Amino acid sequence: MCLSLLYVAAFIGAGFASGAEIQAFFVEHGRAGLFGILVSTIILAGGSGLVLSKAMEVSAVSYSDFLYKIGGGSGPVLDGLYSLFSVVGLGVMLAGCESLVWASFGLRGGGLVTASLVGLLVYRGADTVLSFGQILTPFMVLSLAVPSALSAARGVTIPEGGVSTGIASAVLYASYNLCFSIGVWATFHRRLKSNSQVWSAAVFGNTVVGALLLTASAGLWSRDTAAASWEMPMLGLVSESVQAFTPVFRCTLYTSMLTTALAHCYAMVERLVQQTTLNSITASAVVLGLGLLVAAVGFGSLVRLAYPVIGLMGLALLFLVAGRRSV
Repeated sequence: MCLSLLYVAAFIGAGFASGAEIQAFFVEHGRAGLFGILVSTIILAGGSGLVLSKAMEVSAVSYSDFLYKIGGGSGPVLDGLYSLFSVVGLGVMLAGCESLVWASFGLRGGGLVTASLVGLLVYRGADTVLSFGQILTPFMVLSLAVPSALSAARGVTIPEGGVSTGIASAVLYASYNLCFSIGVWATFHRRLKSNSQVWSAAVFGNTVVGALLLTASAGLWSRDTAAASWEMPMLGLVSESVQAFTPVFRCTLYTSMLTTALAHCYAMVERLVQQTTLNSITASAVVLGLGLLVAAVGFGSLVRLAYPVIGLMGLALLFLVAGRRSV
């Protein structure tokens, strides 16, 4: 249960909590997007189970170790690419925190403060990281689901949409999120003791994600077409539906980025500690320093440039995990 909740917490990052991902990958495709939610959930659950099973089979100690063992001769390339995308993912979350703090309070330094908090939590170890996800996940899920459900209760109109583009969008969405999740599954799989626990964690975590995708999409479908132009559709929905809830939702946006940054950072620190002579403090400083450098590019630019590429990589990794024997 703890591992599933950490996965959900890491999954609900800036794009998800803001509604930008949900709008782009599902809502804009209408009824095809509704079917796409089912497709994404199945791919995510099956892919997560495969990654967890393979990580347990090869006794991976980090995502790097996992990629080397399933990748054979391509292991170094996969490790390098994944590490690069993990740094980018961390940078996206830190940039998002910087933007949110600036927009909310007119203060700079949100990214640096968040990086410092992440570093402290990583230093406290795996139990603290898991507990942090376990505590915050119910808050984040309810903060997203309740306003969406209240809005959807007023009536939902789902437009027509192209089935082929809707499914393609759903596959791409599932692929890049599965790519990101490898760091969590491969790092923490040792908490699971049996194959039944592996699949229970994969199915439970992604059932929560799928239900939240459906609820949030229904809420956005209940708004008029102007919602498609909102930079943060979920924030716009909350502001219109339950205005008093807006400050709480801003906290949800922040915690969603914080927990995703924490998951990325911990996975990368574990990779450095296992494969270099760096201790956890030095490794954290290196990882967070790189994340802050990437964050300087800006939140919007990073999301537009990085996510489609990560999606294609995630799809390739899914086929690799499914088809390769351990080495």
